[in-house]
Amino acid sequence: MHRVKSFLVVIAILWSAVGALLHAQERIPVGTVVAIVLDQSLESRKLRPGERVAAYIAQDVPLADKRSIRARSKVFGEVTRVQNGDGVATLGLRFVRIETGKEQLMISAKARAMAGPLVVNGAGTPTNFFLGTSRSGLTTRQVGDDVVYGADGPVENEKGQVVGKSVSGGVLVTISNPPGSSCVGMPLSASPQPTWVFAASACGVYGFGRFQLENGKDASAGEILITKRNRYEYQHADVKLPRGTAFLLAITDAPAPPVP
Repeated sequence: MHRVKSFLVVIAILWSAVGALLHAQERIPVGTVVAIVLDQSLESRKLRPGERVAAYIAQDVPLADKRSIRARSKVFGEVTRVQNGDGVATLGLRFVRIETGKEQLMISAKARAMAGPLVVNGAGTPTNFFLGTSRSGLTTRQVGDDVVYGADGPVENEKGQVVGKSVSGGVLVTISNPPGSSCVGMPLSASPQPTWVFAASACGVYGFGRFQLENGKDASAGEILITKRNRYEYQHADVKLPRGTAFLLAITDAPAPPVP
């Protein structure tokens, strides 16, 4: 009897381990949007390829079966390349892993948009505040110009079209790829996505002068390239991203290799 009990305990432990492993390797659906915030400052002059990068999720990310990745979950990545020189500098990043509780979700993602801390903070500032206005009546403007009409209210784009709704901690909107933008061709989800302070059509760089955001084409999956060009070629350039810089990521179909 003792041997039978021991055998059952071992089976239970193995089954639990297998289940945890499968759960940890679950993939986030392609087209899912994840808004993240850097938990550290980054400066291309001080970085080397392979150094780790830390961020956190800004808004709950709904998944299947009424599950979600909770806001404040950790996101980890690495520096993929650093190029500093006269007139131009490039910083390459790749976000590869989300840690939420005991789970680890491997990801590969492209960047739809990037915004500086001042722009991010400005997105939460009411445009119609006056004494006595309730939270449900406050209007705010997203990064990319969508308008949010109060808590639980609709979200409208610059054409006055309703693209989603306000929810606790952000918004849920239908993502669109603006014609002619760098987001054309990025995967889209049929379900509303959590863009936090970003507009449904947000694409590119907000709040950084002379910055360019693109996704590596011939590089390893999930590489994000941030390039800065100075006005005069003789000026030394470097890429500085302060803590609080936000990225709007789109999950792609090719998982990046894990960070050791």
